[in-house]
Amino acid sequence: MLAIGCSQWNERNDTRPRIACDGHLGRIHGGDRLPWVKTWDADNFVPLTALDWQVHVYGQAADELRRLCSARDLSLRVFPWEAGIARAGLHPHATYLVRPDGYIAMIDADGKGGRIASYLHTHQLSSLSGCAPRTAK
Repeated sequence: MLAIGCSQWNERNDTRPRIACDGHLGRIHGGDRLPWVKTWDADNFVPLTALDWQVHVYGQAADELRRLCSARDLSLRVFPWEAGIARAGLHPHATYLVRPDGYIAMIDADGKGGRIASYLHTHQLSSLSGCAPRTAK
């Protein structure tokens, strides 16, 4: 299992890792720190204190995405869209898979979760909260 993801750096010593990070939308790429957004009633960094995999949507979350998150025991955080969110580089209705350390693992522009499902399957990822501690035998 990939514990955090995005763990290998490219040969140019770029700030973005090339392995296990996927997608980009505008100026935001997989491997970037999630941009901070505060709306009149929400702060998107507050859920990051859970230190677990989660999906962020700014606007409307598609039913397919809701089902995926429920089936995978992933926290889905939906923030109401406001014009100021675009200034942070985020896009309405896109899905952002956020790693436990607050960096973006991947971005799915269509917001339906198909690419996220594939990413989770490929890297054998699941919610950390669903992991029971193992006892030695």
